[in-house]
Amino acid sequence: MLRYGKLDSWRGFWLVNMIVYHAVWDLLFFGTPQRLDLLFSAPLVIWQQAICWSFIWLSGFVVGIGKRPLRRAIIILLAGALVTLVTLLAWPEMAIWFGILTCIGSCMLLTSWGLPLLRRVPAQAGWWLSALLFALTFQVADGILGNAFLFSIALPEYWYSGMIATYFGLPDPQFQSLDYFPLLPWVFLFLNGYFSFRHGAAKGQLSKLVTTNFPILALLGRHTLPIYLLHQPILYLLFMIFLST
Repeated sequence: MLRYGKLDSWRGFWLVNMIVYHAVWDLLFFGTPQRLDLLFSAPLVIWQQAICWSFIWLSGFVVGIGKRPLRRAIIILLAGALVTLVTLLAWPEMAIWFGILTCIGSCMLLTSWGLPLLRRVPAQAGWWLSALLFALTFQVADGILGNAFLFSIALPEYWYSGMIATYFGLPDPQFQSLDYFPLLPWVFLFLNGYFSFRHGAAKGQLSKLVTTNFPILALLGRHTLPIYLLHQPILYLLFMIFLST
């Protein structure tokens, strides 16, 4: 299958960012717990969100390229379940429920099922609609539909109950997770990536993505999932060794 080197490079770039971000997170958490407030400082929050937004959008973009999106979706969902299981056993008070892997796998699963319908939607219309829906549902987890620039509606509190509602983006008040990316609003960012691919394909621009000037980043980007699964255990081990000496 034809590889799109620039896409691999972008994925590799954000993968490196994610590893460095998690290293900073681990250093603050294990090394200087009295400065955990820095984890919620604007620069780190913006950095973390940029990484996650990029991964979700890129995953939507490449779903139109892949030959077996359903198989890929199942693999990513299983990886997300593995992360939940491991964190639940090792760190139950801060386990990861509905993290970014579960989100991407779910979006990919829904998109693969809906591809016959999505292909009928004009790419430009789909791009604008998905962008609008992403903006309108961005604060759903906080009980708000809409935003300050358009309108805002307070959603009923009784909607926010149970794990099913939490999975869809309506978190139960008792819900806790170290990493939380529900379907809403992120499925619309994923679809925006998909319609961006469609638009680029219609304009004949995908050939520009084949070559890359950053082969090392491209190599990392081609192995994003295993690196994602392994990097945190390795970082934990390194910090445990470093901080114990």
